[in-house]
Amino acid sequence: MTPYQKAMELANSVPLWGFCSLIIGLVFIQTAVFVWISSRYSERANVTGLDIRRSLRAGLISTLGPALSVFVVGLGLITQIGTPLTLARLSVIGNATYEASSAEMASVAMGTSLGSETYSMQAFAASVWVMNLGGVCMVLPTLLFLKSLSKITQAADKRMAGGIILGTSASLASFGYFAADYAKRDRQNLIAVMAGFLSMIGINYAAKRWKAAWLKEWALAFSILLALAAVGLL
Repeated sequence: MTPYQKAMELANSVPLWGFCSLIIGLVFIQTAVFVWISSRYSERANVTGLDIRRSLRAGLISTLGPALSVFVVGLGLITQIGTPLTLARLSVIGNATYEASSAEMASVAMGTSLGSETYSMQAFAASVWVMNLGGVCMVLPTLLFLKSLSKITQAADKRMAGGIILGTSASLASFGYFAADYAKRDRQNLIAVMAGFLSMIGINYAAKRWKAAWLKEWALAFSILLALAAVGLL
């Protein structure tokens, strides 16, 4: 057996399936707990059953585009790091691009690459360590600073304008940074970002003008499709 075949045998082994299933199961448990907590406090926040159903529908629709891209990249990852680890990592973080790049960087540091015949069990172990340590770094700031940020948010919420400005500014800064970094790479990326940006504005304007609530729910999915179409045509 080649080093790659041995690594894939380990990556799809029963023990690894067992450990990864525990992680995936924890995600389902967390989801159930969050739903239970939100249902308990919905009445205190004056959230009606209709509002909850609308939110669920909008959330499901909005995840179609991002979930499709994660699914496609995930299929490629399965052949490179195995099925159980791919399912576990994408269930916890959901960032397929990060998982692929971190696994590749780890394998390069070990003198090989993902999918190569020289990709050994040691390289696979290095990929697992890098992916998980990177995930920990994403979670730690939340654990360390969530309480302080909550106090700032609560203080801002006492002044309606302050809360809106804080939330909008944080969202614009976060999405703007990632969009700018993506757009500057090449012409097609720039076209995709601009087409998605303009189409999102246009769709929301149309939804407000025609009072079409369903159009707002589908805005993200439509903007992704229009961005893909723009890249294909231009």
